[in-house]
Amino acid sequence: MSSFRRPALIFAVVLAGALGSACGSSSTSSTVVHTGPPSANLTLGGTAGVAGPITTKTGITCSDPSVTKGLQIDLLGTPADPNTSVFLFFTAHDVSVRLDSGSGATYRERDFDGNGITSFDAASGVTFDTKLSEPSPNPANAGTLGMVTSIKGSISCGNQQPGSSTITVTGTSPIGSFNNAKIDPVIVRCYNYPQYGKYVVAHGIVHAGNTPMLFFVTLQPGNYVIFASDGTAGFSDEFMATSDAAGTTITTTNGQVSGTATDKTGHSVKLSGAATCGSGF
Repeated sequence: MSSFRRPALIFAVVLAGALGSACGSSSTSSTVVHTGPPSANLTLGGTAGVAGPITTKTGITCSDPSVTKGLQIDLLGTPADPNTSVFLFFTAHDVSVRLDSGSGATYRERDFDGNGITSFDAASGVTFDTKLSEPSPNPANAGTLGMVTSIKGSISCGNQQPGSSTITVTGTSPIGSFNNAKIDPVIVRCYNYPQYGKYVVAHGIVHAGNTPMLFFVTLQPGNYVIFASDGTAGFSDEFMATSDAAGTTITTTNGQVSGTATDKTGHSVKLSGAATCGSGF
């Protein structure tokens, strides 16, 4: 098996953990206009350290594929307490808010839900004003994290574009087979780090028979890796490219791949096609 630079794999897995656990939904009409960069105006209600404006941390993701309900809008930001992160997941019907802090043994998390969506379009934006409740009050892992009681504001997707993919998947996994399955819907991000080089990350839905799976495909020159999940805590899988993935090429605007990857249980898949970078993330 040829080597793969671990930072790319870690990046894909982190994204899968953050996004694959959330829900999505199909689009409804919205009046948000596609101009300028994505932006947000968000205010949380709640206890000290939580209440107040949210500062956007790593950006806004629109038209984000979800296994369970379709497309969603996601945002990672910081509330009043700079040591806490807030993840927001919006659909046409509801919003999920996750507070967390720390890592490893010090990781703490609280989750809240509401349904006061005023307008929603996965490609344009969302407006909302909703009360929030905690499905599991006083969770054991809450630590000193505060309580979120409401969220109000809007997100505009601006000129963000998701990119596109012609990549097909053929092969098997522990929960089903792929027969020239496309990654659809899909978001494609492209990166060029001085220390790691160029990467293309395409994530979206691939069907193993009738079962939808969330795929994160990370391409680098001559190699690739897949992280796959059914969107729950019940199943995840990792495929590492074998040596015949040498046809994988990366440019500043797309990645092309042709080669086979295997998982630790002996299942294998072949990817073939290209992913074209989106913009505005």
